[in-house]
Amino acid sequence: MITRPKDYLQRIVLTILFACGSACVTTSVAINENWSVSATDTCDAVTVGWPVAIDLLQEIVGANFRPRSSANDEIGTLFLAITRCHDSSISGLSVGPFTVANVVVPLDASVMPRVISGLSERGMTSQPLTVGDPSGEIFRLFSRYGFTVMPGESTLVVNADSGKYDVQGTVTLGQGVIRVSFTADSPSHQVNQTIATVGTGVDLYNALSGQVESRRIGSGRASVAMVGMTPLSDLALAEEPATAWLDIGLAWDFTFWCDALSPDKPFPSLKCER
Repeated sequence: MITRPKDYLQRIVLTILFACGSACVTTSVAINENWSVSATDTCDAVTVGWPVAIDLLQEIVGANFRPRSSANDEIGTLFLAITRCHDSSISGLSVGPFTVANVVVPLDASVMPRVISGLSERGMTSQPLTVGDPSGEIFRLFSRYGFTVMPGESTLVVNADSGKYDVQGTVTLGQGVIRVSFTADSPSHQVNQTIATVGTGVDLYNALSGQVESRRIGSGRASVAMVGMTPLSDLALAEEPATAWLDIGLAWDFTFWCDALSPDKPFPSLKCER
């Protein structure tokens, strides 16, 4: 069960360790906004993933980060996740339902401009793109913390019948559509993680971090169709992704924050816009 501080509106401090080897220095970054979803908010997500050349992923995540690679150091993974929630809260205030699509790239947590302690194994990712309704609170939340956002419409429909799940998701942008289909029929297992997700800024280290939990169904048949031009079209991704899973009953408690990377512009001179 995710628990929050008694007063999560107060300005609390997140301890971050500089990546400095054996002589680490501890610094503090003021937390800006909390974003949470409870287990009663009816939140689901489908995620599909493909192997992608590590050099191409490096271009996507930017120079501050290193994509997590396979054993041969030549291949990493790119994920597309579509999430639909009936409600969520920003700093304690309900902002209603939302559906967003995120492009996610797992990162090598050992090579970071800032190291966040307490992460679950494989819990560090980059989120180079978020697609959503530009008038929505979640789109604006990611935007004001420096994440790359793109206007578009995302949908997710999950139908359950006798332990089987039929999942249909779409991401519609100006000149293209991504359609995701997933049929899951394996038993679910509980997932509890502490994660951090960063943007791709050069001067600004923008991130969200916190706890997430769900029931995950990680076996089934998935397919992805891309029509027209989409941000993923040039990657020549296979119609059948290598990885797919469904998270149901999602809940999280995240904090958005940002820090300056440039040594001559120390925090908080490069603050996120509010």
